[in-house]
Amino acid sequence: MGLLGRLTWFCAATLICGVAFADPPPVGIAEGVKSVLIKEEKTKDGVLTVHDNNLFVQCLGSHFLPAWRCEAAGFEGQPWLHHVLTPERQALLATIGFKPDPQFGNFILMVPKTTDVDTLAALILRVLTDVYAVKPEDIDVKAEWLPFRRCHRRIMAGHDLGGAILTPTFGFKKDGGKGCRLESDTDAQNYDDPAAIIPAARGIDVDARYLPAMTNELSRVERADKALKAYVIFITGPAYVQCLRGDGADDGMYCEAVSEDAVGKPIERILTPERKAKLTQAGFAPPGKVMNYSRFYPAGQYDMPRLAKVLLGILKDVYGYQGAPPMKVHTETGAEHPLVP
Repeated sequence: MGLLGRLTWFCAATLICGVAFADPPPVGIAEGVKSVLIKEEKTKDGVLTVHDNNLFVQCLGSHFLPAWRCEAAGFEGQPWLHHVLTPERQALLATIGFKPDPQFGNFILMVPKTTDVDTLAALILRVLTDVYAVKPEDIDVKAEWLPFRRCHRRIMAGHDLGGAILTPTFGFKKDGGKGCRLESDTDAQNYDDPAAIIPAARGIDVDARYLPAMTNELSRVERADKALKAYVIFITGPAYVQCLRGDGADDGMYCEAVSEDAVGKPIERILTPERKAKLTQAGFAPPGKVMNYSRFYPAGQYDMPRLAKVLLGILKDVYGYQGAPPMKVHTETGAEHPLVP
């Protein structure tokens, strides 16, 4: 799945300044506020991260700050949020009190430490639900203590939760930026490659060649122990689709189809408005919650042969795959090899 900004005070008139709320916030958010923000230690900083995947509000409590510093996910760390943060939603975020911070690329609000627990919890909830369109039941709350630092490491741009303070539970140690300032990941946005024009492979029946092998890989992921966190990525040049087994009660498959935000120009040239429309018609949600287009396939509705046919159809109809270059597969083992020898 960021926090250190300028010490500027904002007051969101409808939230911070004492107006009551109709619905109480989820208990987890309020408990998080109590455990790492209300409570203060001289040698540690409290970090509260409330998020649904990469849509986050993160608040820092530190004895050297006169206020709680809260940040909402922004474009610098996660450029694909332009799918979510429409001008109207940015205006709502500004109305609530969050302002763009050029140093870190997120939206920042300094919340007075005199603010009561439920008011701050409701503020965080409103930002996530009204601005980022997160469902309350999908919210995850992480309340953590970090050793005191004036500049905490952040997750680098271009990753899920890009721009957030790096904490142990995020598992992004290799991606952690050094120091306070977020380093922009411009390469992913400006990358250009002739491979974006996918040539046709002469004399190849794409379905006959790849459907059995794709079915076998998907079945392997479906049968794997959940603790293994098995996944498969089908790679066709600059395009790819990837799936992993659902981690909830439903044993379906969670799948993603690559977006231009993940790869840059090669996919941007392929994903015309008409092809994006095909993805949404196929039930894929646009980037925002995650970097790619995404969909969950329930186990009771999709067996693996059917899912393989759907995914290969997306590679062909959306990304223009015609058999060249040869499809590769990448799995949780870290190995990448031709799908069909």
